Amino acid sequence: MSHAMKEIEKEELQPIQVANYEKEEDSSLPLAGSMLTFSLFLILECINFYQGYMYYSPIVNCTTIFCPLIKDYNQTRVDLSVNVNNLTDFNSFLRVDMLFIRYTSKAESFHIVYKLNYTAEYFLSNQSVLKEIDDFAVRDCYFHRKTVYTRPRTLFYKRIYDFDEFSAFISIDTNLSDIKAVSIIYFFVDAKTMKFMQNSTIFLTLVTLVTFLQYLKYYKNSTKNTQDFIILILGLLSVFSVNIFSVFSNNHFMQVISPITMNVFLMMFRIFSLYFFDSIHKRSITPSLAVHEEIRFNIYYMLFQIYYEITRDSLFYVEYNDVPKKLTLSDLIMYYFHLKYIYTCFTWYINALKGSTKQNKIILNNYGRYILVTLFNTLIVQVLLKMKNVSTNTGLIPLVYQYPHIIATIIFLNMKLNCTNEYQMLNNRNQFEDEVENDEKGVNNGDLLLNDDEIDERHENELLDDKFDVNHEQDVEIDENN
Repeated sequence: MSHAMKEIEKEELQPIQVANYEKEEDSSLPLAGSMLTFSLFLILECINFYQGYMYYSPIVNCTTIFCPLIKDYNQTRVDLSVNVNNLTDFNSFLRVDMLFIRYTSKAESFHIVYKLNYTAEYFLSNQSVLKEIDDFAVRDCYFHRKTVYTRPRTLFYKRIYDFDEFSAFISIDTNLSDIKAVSIIYFFVDAKTMKFMQNSTIFLTLVTLVTFLQYLKYYKNSTKNTQDFIILILGLLSVFSVNIFSVFSNNHFMQVISPITMNVFLMMFRIFSLYFFDSIHKRSITPSLAVHEEIRFNIYYMLFQIYYEITRDSLFYVEYNDVPKKLTLSDLIMYYFHLKYIYTCFTWYINALKGSTKQNKIILNNYGRYILVTLFNTLIVQVLLKMKNVSTNTGLIPLVYQYPHIIATIIFLNMKLNCTNEYQMLNNRNQFEDEVENDEKGVNNGDLLLNDDEIDERHENELLDDKFDVNHEQDVEIDENN
């Protein structure tokens, strides 16, 4: 194609593309709607954080029965009783722990061996449904150096689905001369909190399902690309993220499934965030090598977080509040994964912001602001408050960490549904600018992903071809004259 023909095509294309884009740009509706949606999102975030941090009930209630002992060097036996009533299915489970307390933390560590005898009885509507007896089982525990508490030992644990009252009589035989008190701690899920969580689960599932089905219809009729496919998978995983089946089935299997479904969804959200920032920065919808490396990292991130939540961060492992919490290796690894992702994602956002065109910045802001909020929530809830043991056993993790990822996904799906024309127009504008720029460098429309060296090489080859064509025409004219 000659230079004159390219100029003609540019003159024909430019008024059409720029006019359409400016017409869209003059409309303040898309911007106003986007800012209104984000404002409502932030208001909801503030409400959730206030509920979770300021007054929201603990997910698991912890009640302590403190049994002081008289300092009698001849005392070798203590009898205790526990009674918990008005239990419902919303209380989820009942767990009873026991620990010893000594007089001073300055003493050295020592080992206690004791015999435990208990009779536990479960009632439903004042009728006994189950009775458990353990006759003088030999148990042991340790006072570690500079501690006044032993580690709690679980005596009873049962899912609540066929009883509403629990009663137990406990006898302990051992040398109690150095023991100040015995504490019995029982745990069960707060019924009001569980009802709220279940209602939230049903609501979020219905909203994500309806939105996903609408997006699925759009996806079938769209020109499919990598970004649309990732959002499709993200929307599908968001439907199952809160595990709607746990509302209707209260068992241990669902306790294991719930962290799996949620963390698989969170992994996909993180991958989409990194891919999105990378595609804006590189101006390419093809995932780069860096994205593939981050996918592997996020798979490890997901697997460890599932393991962590099942084995350590589960509601079953809520501990007695007065026992000092120790930072474990699992905690440190979990903090590393969180911080590594936050740093990488924020760094990629800055790079995308610096390297994006004016039009791409609009798309970057539309999606990026929600991703940045989820990063901030992860830092606050899963790192800073977690280190202080504030977010454990509260609504902060579901309300401020998990739910915002789901709500952001719903907004992303609606963006693709309702702003398709706007984004398509932006893509056309970008494509037009690339065509004008590449025409000047001698690049075809299908070669938009070439790097600068390949473009220069292509340009030099075309110049040599043009020079060869001119020389060839001169040789032909000389032969004709001869």
